[in-house]
Amino acid sequence: MVMKIFLFIIGFAVLAFVSCTHSSIAWETLIKEKSGYCANKFQDKEEMEACEVKHLAVQHAKKECQNYTHPEYCLAIAEYSWENYIKYVIKRKPTKQDAQSYPMICGDKESKK
Repeated sequence: MVMKIFLFIIGFAVLAFVSCTHSSIAWETLIKEKSGYCANKFQDKEEMEACEVKHLAVQHAKKECQNYTHPEYCLAIAEYSWENYIKYVIKRKPTKQDAQSYPMICGDKESKK
């Protein structure tokens, strides 16, 4: 129980320090949404594309995190990884290819596999 509380607090702290995103849609929203969400949400092509790239990053994270003991924590760290990958590594507008292949840091190496 203490470990779960600790992981929750760490995950929340990580989210608090994440820099501004390229899409105005929250990571948590995209975790719940299916493909096609961005096209229905935005009329502006640039906003829609930014949303779609971010949605692909979320889908990549969901796939990678599904087998971890603490998938919610993994997703929080994946968001942090994505934002910092954009800010410090690619240093440009992210592409769909970036979103599907960015290196994730889950911090939870205990897989349920």
